[in-house]
Amino acid sequence: MQSLKDSIIDARVQKAKELPLQREMKIRKIGRAVGFESAAYFTRCFKKMTQLSPQEFRDGKRVAAEALE
Repeated sequence: MQSLKDSIIDARVQKAKELPLQREMKIRKIGRAVGFESAAYFTRCFKKMTQLSPQEFRDGKRVAAEALE
C-alpha cells in the first residue's frame, strides 16, 4: 500500500507524463505545473516511477516507460 505522499507523487508523475510531449515546455516548468517546487526532485521522482528521466521520456522512450508499468 502506498503512503499518501507516494500516492501524490505518483499522481503528479502520471500527469507529467502527458506534458513532456509538449516540446515547447521546459522540464522544470513541467515539474512546477504538476506541483514540484524543485526541478531536481521532480526529475528524481519521475525517474524512480518510470525508470527514465523526463528528458529521456520526452525523447521518444515513452513506449519503454509504458511497458515497465
